[in-house]
Amino acid sequence: MDSLEDSWEAKEFETLQNTELFQIKPQILKKAEHRLNALRDAIVLELDAYKGLIPEEADIIEGHLVRGENLNGFPFRSLDMPQMFSKTEMFTFRVLFWWGHYLGFSLILKGHRLNEFAENLIQNKSIVSCNETYLSFVPTPWEWEQEKFFRIPECSEEKLRSLVKENDYLKLIRIHSVQDDSFKNLDWVKEGLDSLKSHFEIISI
Repeated sequence: MDSLEDSWEAKEFETLQNTELFQIKPQILKKAEHRLNALRDAIVLELDAYKGLIPEEADIIEGHLVRGENLNGFPFRSLDMPQMFSKTEMFTFRVLFWWGHYLGFSLILKGHRLNEFAENLIQNKSIVSCNETYLSFVPTPWEWEQEKFFRIPECSEEKLRSLVKENDYLKLIRIHSVQDDSFKNLDWVKEGLDSLKSHFEIISI
């Protein structure tokens, strides 16, 4: 006989009997991967226009698709394109599909040009695309909860400079919640390219 603390709660028992989730999950993740691969191919065609911005060492051909099952308990798929990682430098456009949460288009920056990018962002705070763009304010760029971002216009110049100095990175992101009705018909390629161009515009002169 199970102890009281091990007994099934109603929601647990209802979920235990639901087999549909695991039947349809592979289809959902396969579609996500197909869309990410299509976006990668589209990005490759766009990157020639940004050669002065993207480090020469960056991968601008292959990209990197990651399959994971546990981002804070939820499956995810992510794409890095372009991408460059080292101990001291980062320059990557990361697309994250996070089950139950959102599709996010982020630009993660670290290294010798960080202060330049931050100052350009400050000068560009008033452009329209900043209104739809969030910044991370936590010490690591690898946290993705939406409450750990704030909109660019909500942050003062002094606060932005302070964050970059303290955290030693810059992370911009645009978010499309899977809870929104519009997500069903979201064009991942179009939104991804728009976000890429917007992020690059924000950190450029």
